[in-house]
Amino acid sequence: MKITKQTTLAEIKKEFAGQFEGLKLEFFKKPHADGLGSPKKDILESTLKVGDVNPAVLDTAEMKWSKSSTASEVEQEFERKLGLHVQVFRLTGRVWIETTTTDSYTLEKQMSKSLESQTPI
Repeated sequence: MKITKQTTLAEIKKEFAGQFEGLKLEFFKKPHADGLGSPKKDILESTLKVGDVNPAVLDTAEMKWSKSSTASEVEQEFERKLGLHVQVFRLTGRVWIETTTTDSYTLEKQMSKSLESQTPI
C-alpha cells in the first residue's frame, strides 16, 4: 500500500482489514512497550491524516504486508517508515483483543485463531 501524508488512518485500516480477515489496526498517540497493550484513551481518530499525526513523515512510503509477516513486524514497520504507533488487534469471539502476547505469530496464524474463535462448538 502506498501511503502519503494525505492518507487517512481510516484508509490504512480499511486496506489492512480487507487483506486480513479477523484482524484490524488501531493507531495510538504513544508507543507501547513490548508485550504490553496501549491505553484505549490513546487511540487516534481514524479521520486523521498521516501528515497530521507525524508532520515529519516523508512524502510517500510503501507498506507491504503478507500472511507470513508477524504482528510485531507490521507494528515495527509502521514505526520505522512512518513514525506511527500501531497495534494489531484480533477478533476473538465478539471482542477485539490486542495481539500483545502473540505478536510473534504470523498474520496467517492470527487469522486462523480468530476464525477458530468464531466457530461454534
